[in-house]
Amino acid sequence: EEERVKMSSNLESKAPEDSLPQFTNEKGEIVTFESRYKLEEEIIRFKSLVENAANAKKFREASKNQEYLDQLEGLKPMLQTAEELKNELTEKKTEIEAAIQNKDFATAESLHEIVEELEKKLELEEQNTIQPSVTTTDTPKAPAV
Repeated sequence: EEERVKMSSNLESKAPEDSLPQFTNEKGEIVTFESRYKLEEEIIRFKSLVENAANAKKFREASKNQEYLDQLEGLKPMLQTAEELKNELTEKKTEIEAAIQNKDFATAESLHEIVEELEKKLELEEQNTIQPSVTTTDTPKAPAV
């Protein structure tokens, strides 16, 4: 929770790209995550690196990659999931309606800008969400005669 408060105060005082979570990977490259999906991709990659190194009995390498993986997992609270974005969108739209009812158009405008940004983030998350493959475990039933 403290991290989210810190993030929200950074959002107000800095450009959006400055407030996005960053990570220095195994090559020393700084990676900036603009979406939860991109973070999850990197987590999956490091899980694979850890598993491969452990299976090859390269335990020092596995340990180092696990440290990177732990750092990545720690970034998750800084990026909302699609579900969290949907919930916040609903909340902000309700706040806009209340502001309009109270004729507080300055607040409505600032909330509208937040909604637009949330909608962009949600679209990015939904575009990149891997759809689960459809598998059927039920045995097909013969038609009734």
